Amino acid sequence: MRAMRRTNKLRLRPTEEQEKALLNLCEMSAVLWNKLNYIRRQRFFEGLFDWEEGVAELYDEFKPIIGAATAQQIIRKNNEAWRSFFALLKLKGEGKLPPHIHNVSPPRYWKDRKTGRRRLMTVIRNDSYRIEEEGKKKWLVLPKGLRVRVTGSIRWEGKQGRLEIYYDDLTGRWYAHQSVEVDQPRHTTSSRKAFVDLGVANIITAWIEDEKQSIAFSGKPLLSDWWYWNHKISEHQSELKRVNDRNTSKRLRKLGLLDLTLCFK
Repeated sequence: MRAMRRTNKLRLRPTEEQEKALLNLCEMSAVLWNKLNYIRRQRFFEGLFDWEEGVAELYDEFKPIIGAATAQQIIRKNNEAWRSFFALLKLKGEGKLPPHIHNVSPPRYWKDRKTGRRRLMTVIRNDSYRIEEEGKKKWLVLPKGLRVRVTGSIRWEGKQGRLEIYYDDLTGRWYAHQSVEVDQPRHTTSSRKAFVDLGVANIITAWIEDEKQSIAFSGKPLLSDWWYWNHKISEHQSELKRVNDRNTSKRLRKLGLLDLTLCFK
């Protein structure tokens, strides 16, 4: 079998006190990323790029604040971003860029370009966290004594990879993406046929020849999200019309984009 990477997506439900700790951790993680990225961008444009410049000093500065393992992971993630950038530059020079890539830019800062606010995100090493289950409840145990309630299904199980935590400004929610290494089963050919029906309550209902039971994938969670965001859009449209006599706004366009994303999720 061949190993492949999959991702479990979880929603964090921190208490008020835990959220303060998460905000501080992610804020300082963004500062580390931005400082290192600034050095590398400046040196790249000067033609003097050096992988080691500033790394040791920044690591020593931030390891007492966010922990040595987390500081190491953010530096490693920045390394990965720059390696990807240089690989794309090479492909561009050879005229082999994938057709969907039109512009190759150095890694960006963790911040919103319009508001200037830092992007709240951090990276936790694979041996620095664990997920505990108590009955039907799950808890994410993080460094510095954080134990945060999480919801969402653990779809993939295997060798635990790093965890990326981020705050979604649009929804006002915290999420975690867990990387998992699983074995990829070998594909075998078969003459059996599969019959698929697409729907709403059940997005996909499938039956394979010779199987006793069909397989159904529920669409209720997506429907719930879709109705919720449609209600939010309707409320905002009414407020816009009443207060400003307008039909659209930047926030409304964002809500509409999110709603469209949910439709194709």
